[in-house]
Amino acid sequence: EVLATFTGSDFDVNLAKAAEKFTFASTTGSAFTGIVDMKKGEYVLDVKDSGGTTILANGILQLSDGGSTVVSKNITIGNLNINDGGLLRVETSDDGSPKGVLTVTDLNVKNGAKVGLNVTTAITDSSALFLGSSSNEEQIVKSTGAVTGNTSDIVLVDFNGNGTTNKLDQVVQLSQNSTNVAEAYFNYEVNLYKNDGAKNGLYLSYGLSRIN
Repeated sequence: EVLATFTGSDFDVNLAKAAEKFTFASTTGSAFTGIVDMKKGEYVLDVKDSGGTTILANGILQLSDGGSTVVSKNITIGNLNINDGGLLRVETSDDGSPKGVLTVTDLNVKNGAKVGLNVTTAITDSSALFLGSSSNEEQIVKSTGAVTGNTSDIVLVDFNGNGTTNKLDQVVQLSQNSTNVAEAYFNYEVNLYKNDGAKNGLYLSYGLSRIN
């Protein structure tokens, strides 16, 4: 954890384990304009300075192979680079929708970039299931500047980083009164939009394909 005011240039974060977390303290301020390159470990996005500004509001978060971050609510930072093997984790609700949007200026996606989902494996409220019964597309990263990369560059994986394509199928157990009554099959995929004005960014498409 960086505690002091920090305005320096680029630096690397290489923790002992990929599951370990790195964060700035609120006293760090938001004046940093360089690159935080997560080479190993998870960067914690939800830290703000005393004025309520996200610490990396003017900086660049770079996720390299072994580095990750989690989007679980609406957060704004400067730029986002996702390199080959870098992992952007996205928390989702029971209906399949993402819990938040990461807003950045420039979004740079390299071939082999990963988007990881913690999709649910069990639903106890049947109404949540049918909220996702049609095909939906929701933004997970919004870019207000330039977007580089292509949808084909992205690998959609589970929350631990396992997967090989930009599509993911998930079997969800539907239960009522503590008894499994059906299996629901959800399909997920990611799409990257650029040169589309306000739509620029990264999107998650999801929907219920069938129920057994």
